[in-house]
Amino acid sequence: MREDEKFVAESMSRHFNGSWKPVKKDPPDFFLTIEERQIAVEVTGIFEQVPISKTKRQPRHTMDSAVVAMCDRLNRSLKAHVPIPMTVILMPTVPLRDFSRCEKRIGDVIKHGVLELRDREEAVNVLGNTIRIHYSLTHRASGKKIVGLVANSLASSDILENARVALDRCLAAKNISCQSLPYRPLWLALWNDYWLASESTVAEAMKLSRVSHPFDAVLLISGNGGVRCIEGRT
Repeated sequence: MREDEKFVAESMSRHFNGSWKPVKKDPPDFFLTIEERQIAVEVTGIFEQVPISKTKRQPRHTMDSAVVAMCDRLNRSLKAHVPIPMTVILMPTVPLRDFSRCEKRIGDVIKHGVLELRDREEAVNVLGNTIRIHYSLTHRASGKKIVGLVANSLASSDILENARVALDRCLAAKNISCQSLPYRPLWLALWNDYWLASESTVAEAMKLSRVSHPFDAVLLISGNGGVRCIEGRT
């Protein structure tokens, strides 16, 4: 069982003052017991989606993760070159052109940039990519000297529409995998990993969705462990 599924199970058990047990062969992911009732619960996550073609989308974190990993590698390899106190904040926009060659070029820019001991920000062109770099005379408690803040040029600013698209993809996938399950009640627990979308935004997206599904209730689980029913009855 994944850590996010355990978090959802524990959050729901606490919210309903019940207990839970995992299922050896999913779906569903676990059984939730509330008083005398046993409810089958399937867990899935809501992630921001970005278009990669006219007909296809993928979770934004899939696209961003490669650049985040690059920033982490730069932190490990160049940490000793960054003076104390200084933090370098990289602000690339994905997708990056010529990604495989970018890392070394960005590293060369940083090694030169840290020689100037003052707070400043610059925009540099690296193999056709405009990358903003902020040099800050501060120390981070984490000990990181190079930190990445990734922007995505394909991301939409319409958070409600993004949430609806992400929700529709979840419902469509779970409709296929769960429609023949014999358990009742059957609930869907949505782990909200799209941090820009509030509970009310996802609830509104649920109202806009027209995707059919087999669940008696759909619940939203937030990062703080909060549980909210956004469709059906619990």
